[in-house]
Amino acid sequence: VIRGLLQKKKDAKTKKQDASAKMKLPAMISFPQGMGRLPEVLAKDKNLLYSSEVESIHKNEEGWEVRTSDKKYQTQNLILALSVNQSLKLLKNSEGLTGEPSPLPAIPEARIVTVALGFAESADIPFGFGYLAPEQEKRFAMGALFSTHMFPGRAPAGHMLLEALVGGRRHPEKIEPKGSDSTVLVVGAGPAGLEAARALGHRGYQVLLAEAEREPGGRVTRESKLPGLSEWARVRDYRVQQIQPMTNVETYLDNRMEVEDVVAIEANHIVIATGASWQADGKGRFNHSALTEFGPAEQIFTPDDIMVGRLPEGPTLIFDDDYYYMASVIAELLRAKQLPVTLVTPESRVSAWGDMTSEQEQVQRRMLEVGVQIVTAHGLSAFNGREAQVKCIYTGNIKTIKVESIVTVTMRNPNETLFRELQQRVEIGTDYKPDSLSRIGDCEAPSIIAGAVFAGHRYARELDTEVNPDNPIKYDRVFFEDE
Repeated sequence: VIRGLLQKKKDAKTKKQDASAKMKLPAMISFPQGMGRLPEVLAKDKNLLYSSEVESIHKNEEGWEVRTSDKKYQTQNLILALSVNQSLKLLKNSEGLTGEPSPLPAIPEARIVTVALGFAESADIPFGFGYLAPEQEKRFAMGALFSTHMFPGRAPAGHMLLEALVGGRRHPEKIEPKGSDSTVLVVGAGPAGLEAARALGHRGYQVLLAEAEREPGGRVTRESKLPGLSEWARVRDYRVQQIQPMTNVETYLDNRMEVEDVVAIEANHIVIATGASWQADGKGRFNHSALTEFGPAEQIFTPDDIMVGRLPEGPTLIFDDDYYYMASVIAELLRAKQLPVTLVTPESRVSAWGDMTSEQEQVQRRMLEVGVQIVTAHGLSAFNGREAQVKCIYTGNIKTIKVESIVTVTMRNPNETLFRELQQRVEIGTDYKPDSLSRIGDCEAPSIIAGAVFAGHRYARELDTEVNPDNPIKYDRVFFEDE
């Protein structure tokens, strides 16, 4: 390459420059067949070994030992011409020059995809080698290389070649292609299941998505029907729209799965995303166990009851031991139906966790505007069908409130029956055993909707990839050495 560059410059000096000639670009030097020609020539002299994957490297007294699948090489000096993370992977079990293991197992990286674009020779490609798009322009492509100008002859005769650069740090949603030809069964089309199916489909896996209800969305579909939450349906709508054109994702609604149904599909990977259900026994943060005097059952309601249309009658007490949005939107719904509502919370303010999202003041103001009676710093301790007893968190004094119904907004339990039964089925051993059985979202740990979506995306992104359990979060780290 260097000899060719020097010769080209020497030849240029001997030629007379034509002042009227069209301005030309500077020289870009490469082989006519591309840089792949260089290792081909080196391999002929046996200085380069093809198809010899390095499995490990180790430091020893004589230098470095390099191991492949069938041979060992000893060398005094070693140069790693690899990407930084490939190098770190080989070095992770090797002691460095200091005698200590490498402190950095991985460095955050952003992959860039090159998209080759071919045009007819008549295409009007701007002068130059390409361009880079500033991030503030928010373009999809990071830039482009005008390869035809850089390396004339690289494209077929009569054509021109451009290479667009996509991905990188600007587009973290770009996801790695599938790591195998495995099939994945996702049970549950709530926020976690939908996101897992969408991302898995985007990676190229064959996905079967089964949902027990007649429409997808799970808790998102139910909660979006509550006052002020209609916009939340976008969490469902976006993912449904993304999945619909994917030919490798099959969706089956109104299809409740039992253990035998799951086993019969014989998917390589099974992921359970069956969500969670609100408890109706008063147990939560305030009451660490279920209330003993609490009934009758037909006068006890949960958010799940409210969202499917089972509503209380008469004066109602809402016990908010969740401290977020659910109790307030249910209170607004019942007030719209002209029911007297008392909201009781152990916190000193309504929707105390709303401070984290700057919503607390708006929520409490709304409760006062719609006529909700608010009792703070009290927890529910009993209900006999005619009156509720609430206890002060400071003094322990009991206050009685006459109500006909109770709505408990306390805690949610994972709907994990199917997952547990499948675990037992796999443990006792059958002819069919999946490569993996997992649960995600609220079925694993009830949380906010964003947490469920993240769980689904993480599962899809990590399937068939190597994950370092000791460093799951990528962040900048600073290391200090003792002097």
